[in-house]
Amino acid sequence: KPKGSLALILAKRPLIFKIKDLFFCHAKFELKHLELMKKYNKNLFYINEIWENYLTNGKVNLEDKEILDTIIIGNQGILWNRNDNNKDETAELYKQLNISYMFLGHTALSKITVLDNQIIYCDTGISRAFGTNEYQYIDINNNEINIKSI
Repeated sequence: KPKGSLALILAKRPLIFKIKDLFFCHAKFELKHLELMKKYNKNLFYINEIWENYLTNGKVNLEDKEILDTIIIGNQGILWNRNDNNKDETAELYKQLNISYMFLGHTALSKITVLDNQIIYCDTGISRAFGTNEYQYIDINNNEINIKSI
């Protein structure tokens, strides 16, 4: 809930993050999301500013409403999107964003999964609530990606 105690914590955490050619997002970011950002002539990371404003103040600027409704909180937005991968669209997205991999949560799987050598699904439900005894994590060192198990 916007303006709530948890919202004020989450507002300080980005929904999307990029380090060199590695892109991190809560759920799947798609080419159509990037095209909407271009429509409004907004930098990709403006999404994080809208998110923070929405959670902190409980409202959004009128000119940001379509971005919030479509890219962030909509059922195909980056909080909920579980669409199948379209390799060609993802390749074009990667080209435009100058990225090599996208790391996603929000798709709890039993192990870290690499799809089409493009998307790394890394939500493995590491909470004890899932009854898991084996855990995985991603170790990124010098831009080399390794999946480790413990």
